[in-house]
Amino acid sequence: MKALVKKAHGVGQVELLEVPRPQVGPRDVLLRVAACGICGTDLLIVEDKVDIYRPPVILGHNVAGVVAEVGPEVSGVAPGERAAVDMNVGACGHCAYCLSGREYLCAGRKGLGYGIDGGMAEYLALDERFVVKVPDGVSLAEAAAMDFCNAVHSVVDRTGGVAGKSVVIYGPGFQGLSMLQVARLEGAGPVVMVGRRRHAERLQLAKRLGADFAVASDEQDVGELVRDLTDGLGADVALETTGAPSALNEAIHTVRKGGTIAMLGSLPADALVDMHTVVYSEITLSPVRGYNAANVAYFVEALRLGKIDLQPFIKSFPLEEWEQAFAERQERRVIEPLLVPRA
Repeated sequence: MKALVKKAHGVGQVELLEVPRPQVGPRDVLLRVAACGICGTDLLIVEDKVDIYRPPVILGHNVAGVVAEVGPEVSGVAPGERAAVDMNVGACGHCAYCLSGREYLCAGRKGLGYGIDGGMAEYLALDERFVVKVPDGVSLAEAAAMDFCNAVHSVVDRTGGVAGKSVVIYGPGFQGLSMLQVARLEGAGPVVMVGRRRHAERLQLAKRLGADFAVASDEQDVGELVRDLTDGLGADVALETTGAPSALNEAIHTVRKGGTIAMLGSLPADALVDMHTVVYSEITLSPVRGYNAANVAYFVEALRLGKIDLQPFIKSFPLEEWEQAFAERQERRVIEPLLVPRA
């Protein structure tokens, strides 16, 4: 089968190769991949900016497809059914982290698409426990956008709830626009999306998706706007997706005393953060590492009910055109490119 492989450490070192089709174990499900999303983590691996991957490895963790084969001990899914993949593959299900709904911290988690072979291929085999059935009416392209579940975890689990609360979101990328939709579903308001001047089109999209305000921070004082909206107090909740220290520090000065900041953006190790204000204003910094099974269920049900809109995010590319897809993601021409193996 064809697969996109990170062959070795270093910049680049990625090639579309012919590799053996994965073997199916007793409890395994073999998916014929219909779509696999390109995540920011995939870009970092290609650019050798993270050290989490173990080459040679097939990239990709946002996957959906059709069940082609099942092992003899599989009982919950059958060939022909449509399915997506919970990327917490390998989580044990019985440690303290798994039992508390934080399976993304489980020591057994294998790292789909960087620690073990992922879904940028024609087929993917994985344990039945991490197969998520896709309901009728939901496309496999939508179901492959599993990183939406990080946004669910950020808004639902890491903020103390946003119903009736003022929320400011930093970064109108896939995660920020996803968080916007979850915040609206959860009853937040007002909601302010923050980007930069260069994000004009995405800020307009944020307005269409329900943001009360969508502003460029290099054109408007975000803190002043938020304080005007909140009787001078500041936002109840900030959601930070960019990983830029400047954005996090702006969020620290935009939330109210006692406010909460959910941090999905990955900060550099040497980031300078205004911890003085964090401490003296009793701001809660709530980092986000991943998502859990409950977040996956939320995502799938919201898709089924038509409560979220992923169509503006998605553009499909044949697997053979992976270089163009990665370039369009890197250059922000596409929010969520999907690689589609040929039938």
